[in-house]
Amino acid sequence: MGARGEIERNGIYCWIEKTSEANILKGKPEAHCKFCDVFIRAHHNDLVVHANSAKHKQAASAIPKYKGSKQGTLLSHGITVKSTMSKVVDMKLAAHVACHSSVKTIDHLSELLRDIAQGSGTALEQLRLHRTKCGKIITKVLAPAMLEELVADVGPHHYSVMVDASTDNTTVKYLAIMIKYYSFEEKKMIVDFLGLVLMDRGTAERVYEIFKEFMALVKLDLSKLFALGTDGGLELCGAHNSLFAYLKRAECPGLVLIKCVCHGLDNCSNTASKKFPSTLEYLLRESRGWFSHSSLRKQQYNDLYMQLTEGDKKPPALVRLASTRWLSWYGAVKAHSAQYSELRELFTRAALADDKCHMAQTLSTLHQDGSHLLYLVFLRPILREIVSINVAFQRSSGDIASVYRDLKSFIFTIAQKVIKPEALRRTQENGMLRLTEVQALQVALQRRENFKPLELISYGEAFWKTATELRLPEEKLRVVQTACAEFLVTFLRELTKKLLSCIEAVEQMRAFTPSIALAERGRPEFRQLPLNLIRDPSFDMELLEAQWCRLGTLKISDICPGEENVENVGTIEFWSGVWSLKNAAGEQQYGSLARYVLYLLTLPLSNAVVERLFSQLTIVKDKIRNKLGKEMLEAILRVRTHLKAHDKCCKNFAPGAKMMEKFNSKTMYGERRRREPENIDEGMTDDPDDPPAFEVEATNLDLEDLDNPAPVPEWEEMFELLAEVDALDL
Repeated sequence: MGARGEIERNGIYCWIEKTSEANILKGKPEAHCKFCDVFIRAHHNDLVVHANSAKHKQAASAIPKYKGSKQGTLLSHGITVKSTMSKVVDMKLAAHVACHSSVKTIDHLSELLRDIAQGSGTALEQLRLHRTKCGKIITKVLAPAMLEELVADVGPHHYSVMVDASTDNTTVKYLAIMIKYYSFEEKKMIVDFLGLVLMDRGTAERVYEIFKEFMALVKLDLSKLFALGTDGGLELCGAHNSLFAYLKRAECPGLVLIKCVCHGLDNCSNTASKKFPSTLEYLLRESRGWFSHSSLRKQQYNDLYMQLTEGDKKPPALVRLASTRWLSWYGAVKAHSAQYSELRELFTRAALADDKCHMAQTLSTLHQDGSHLLYLVFLRPILREIVSINVAFQRSSGDIASVYRDLKSFIFTIAQKVIKPEALRRTQENGMLRLTEVQALQVALQRRENFKPLELISYGEAFWKTATELRLPEEKLRVVQTACAEFLVTFLRELTKKLLSCIEAVEQMRAFTPSIALAERGRPEFRQLPLNLIRDPSFDMELLEAQWCRLGTLKISDICPGEENVENVGTIEFWSGVWSLKNAAGEQQYGSLARYVLYLLTLPLSNAVVERLFSQLTIVKDKIRNKLGKEMLEAILRVRTHLKAHDKCCKNFAPGAKMMEKFNSKTMYGERRRREPENIDEGMTDDPDDPPAFEVEATNLDLEDLDNPAPVPEWEEMFELLAEVDALDL
């Protein structure tokens, strides 16, 4: 039999073709297998060996008309049909990974779950999920669907955003954008993650450009932006050249700027602390540093502490002072003042034991000076109140009326310590903090005659008790009193200056607090309401006025059933109840008014949510996973923040319709799912035992495609091919 007969007998004629000239020039062999998409040397033995290989036979078995084979089944084609339950399992596991661990852990977790589930008859028996597929589910299914759900929930309503910029551990700078809006579907205020934007430059013009491009990309209407929350950075909230200034001039003429009160409290405290001697900070920082690298010193101090206190409890841990947050002083001051005498004894013994240890000598001398203990005792209650106010403003769902009422109480409590009563009497009113009160206090702080004498300033009972025990000289005690008084005055001056920029908008919200909105006396008229904060022509002013007048006839029990005291009801809860009120015909009675007020209540309290996001970013993209790409990083942050915003976690997460729709090979891997390396987790690629390219969805499977295999080449082309094979001397 000739070469042609040998070729036909071995079935070569229908799968071999001549390599193209372009590939030959690249050094490829002369023959090409159409079934396996590989190049083969054009020698008889090589062709026969390839034809008999397992890889070629498996590929050839998928062609029904080749060698008389029958139509293959789905499984014979390497296709795994994904049921709806299998998709749910994959997405819940992907959500768990995004919330709690590295993506790489799914390699072992999926194998473990599949082994455990053997014989159970559950979807876990067919679980095939490794890090590439898990990463695709997170980046292409969960995160995009959550963003679409967020944008759809915002809809045509007004919203506020909080922005801040920071760098990760690879010095990549991001602009983080958080959104605050009222969800009329869930009937609660939502604070969620909108996105991360890479910042190539930190100029105000560039920040405005990338912010505008991002908002257009996620399809949010900038004209509905009500307020902008920032931390006080000039490129974000400067008067003339900033993101706020550009937005106000172009897209949002009525945009309200809110500078973070938490940052303000920290900055004010930091500025006021300059009135204390620098040795106080040195004392707190280096006392902790004495133990930070020595387990022996810790054990020696534990033994000494239990001996001096005649107990079995270990000493409180000394708190490290943060380099960027002065309010971390409270923990350090509290812990140090509670064991001041024990630390003094420790450093005294250490100095006597080693007279060449400069640090022990210095700390011993500082602890012997009782004025440092007086400073700590004075600061402890002040810092406790500041931290309490700071925590109240950090709450995502905090009530604006309550937090500004607490802020007012705190400010005037501090002011009463140093300012004469007659200078404060005319500024105090009930309710939220008001602009006139801040301005009056600012004026009072500028006049020296309004300050109390040093001996009449309230330093606290613990301060005087400690001073009596220490028996400090009169001159040194007066120095301590002067520094403490200057700390209070400087703090109040700085705080009133910070509050002037945002208190005007906040004060106008006072009219919508439950106690004022339902008051029998002193209830504002409609023309006194802050109707200029949101400039939306869709609101009918006559309808708003009618609903405001009719609202005054209700009682709190009509809006919040079972509640009799209006002071116990939060502002958001109150207006959510007003939104839900319907008449006998089932129509909303106060829909327009409640919608307008709920738009106003999206006013940011602080920028703490953005700071928490950057803390999560640092946790996710740590030094070990420093190759994590921006897409995966943003997706993980979105899954974590979105679930938390809706009071969910991976254990009660249920994939929605949008997620089920996106769970398909085209969305996850594209038209041609080529295996390309990407930063799924720690720069790792997929496991070769997890080929996702052969999984399809049962709902999208077209069985007719399997009945139309690739046709056999035309006879003319086949004879030309055989002639070329004969010419190769096979």
